[in-house]
Amino acid sequence: AQGGGWGSKGCIRDTIVSSPLILVWILTLLLALCSGSSLPPHQQNAPRKPSLACASGGEGRNPGARQGQGMSAKRKLSSSAGPQAKKIPPAVPAEVLLPDIYLPETVERVKKELDAAAPYKHLRIPLLCHDSAVRGIHHELVHNLTANLKESDLFKVYQTCDLANLGRNGVMVDLAAQMPGLIALRDELYSDRFKEWVQEVTGCGELSDKVDCATNLHTQGCHLLVHDDVIGTRKVSYIIYLTNPDEAWGEGDGGHLELYGKQPNGDPAVYPARRVLPTFNSMCMFAVQPGTSFHAVQEVFAEGKPRMSIQGWFHGPEGPSGKDAATVNQLLSQVPEIELEGGYAGYG
Repeated sequence: AQGGGWGSKGCIRDTIVSSPLILVWILTLLLALCSGSSLPPHQQNAPRKPSLACASGGEGRNPGARQGQGMSAKRKLSSSAGPQAKKIPPAVPAEVLLPDIYLPETVERVKKELDAAAPYKHLRIPLLCHDSAVRGIHHELVHNLTANLKESDLFKVYQTCDLANLGRNGVMVDLAAQMPGLIALRDELYSDRFKEWVQEVTGCGELSDKVDCATNLHTQGCHLLVHDDVIGTRKVSYIIYLTNPDEAWGEGDGGHLELYGKQPNGDPAVYPARRVLPTFNSMCMFAVQPGTSFHAVQEVFAEGKPRMSIQGWFHGPEGPSGKDAATVNQLLSQVPEIELEGGYAGYG
């Protein structure tokens, strides 16, 4: 599944009954997919170090994932940026997103592309932000954030702390001041204007004010197996790719976003129907659909060339209908005696 979908490791649903250890992996994946966008009240006013070195089980978004040990468990994003990283960040324009995205003709074109997309409705925006803005955001991430290794047999990824609370309610204010471009992008993505655009284009229905996003770093060997993203109140998934702006990402580098169709029995197809290259300043988006929006991150093959992205979700007042068909619920339905502490919805 690291390069060819579920074919290399088999369908998780088919193997869950063969080994109790799989249950541990599934619970680990559940926790890896959860947003964890809100800090506990006792952490809201706690001192924050500018390094954003997340403590395991604290601000990290995946408290159940195995934490790597030693120096490799924590990675300063600048350690993988290469010699191209600039010391002086570009200026951030007042508007981060390219204004053409809001034009009526753009909205109609994107809706048609999304409706015609396969294996399920999704869209790809080749250029999302002003070039100066997105280069500035890349610079800010590389030089200010630290990512922790999250790893199990189902996934391997370096992930930063939750970005939703960055600079809000007294949380990591000093760090936020060093990252104006990132804050501007986050705030525009979750503005009423952009959420209305998302609703119009995807037909996802009402969206809430919940902010849910983090930075992921997939280095050589990192991957994420097939799942449908259905957890809690998630309605729409998005990924903004922030790979090296001065070194094009090639087909041989791996790290594609893989989109899967369904087999007649409802399982994900063995091989992806589409692979999307994580090119700099592009964005992919799709509505979260139980048992339909199957996707994965192909293993990264490139050495010293990280696949950096901002991954996030737009949430609704309620989750999508048909949750019984979700990847997670299908797995748990085969082991009903297993109960998740705090309940399934508590991780959404």
